[in-house]
Amino acid sequence: DTSAASAREVAEGLWRLRLPTPWPQISHANAYALDGADGSVVLVDAGCGGHASGLEAVEHALAACGRRLADVSDLVITHLHSDHFGAASRVAERSDCRVWASTKGEHFLGAFRDPERHRAERERLARRLGVPEPVVPEMADVREETDGIDGDLVADEPLREGTGIPTALGDLE
Repeated sequence: DTSAASAREVAEGLWRLRLPTPWPQISHANAYALDGADGSVVLVDAGCGGHASGLEAVEHALAACGRRLADVSDLVITHLHSDHFGAASRVAERSDCRVWASTKGEHFLGAFRDPERHRAERERLARRLGVPEPVVPEMADVREETDGIDGDLVADEPLREGTGIPTALGDLE
């Protein structure tokens, strides 16, 4: 439900975006919109993917703070879970923004790129670790990676210790 997306200004030039998730036990994920150094928007995280409503929720939340997807110059991905970067590929495509993300995404993006190999590896690992047999299929499941994101994501800029991303509030580190 994209109408559940919202924005609240927490400091001048900094908005918390509440983006709905498809899971009943977790109602939303937080993302943030910061005024960019040049009047643009630095978006931190992009919410859930796997359905057009994920991108619509980002657009709805940005509109609530007077911004548009086209205003996003930089997208910063804090970590690779579908509720934080699921809609990132669509955000990047529609805004033509620069993407900042960790280079250590094989654990998630690898399963998106080659789901059968990763499912089999997880199954072997679960059995080697003594996971009870009825739980093994759940441990091997790659649906979050295959169904929870809108597409593959390649960072334009790597996030490393000490990286500074310019915003109107100073560098986001």
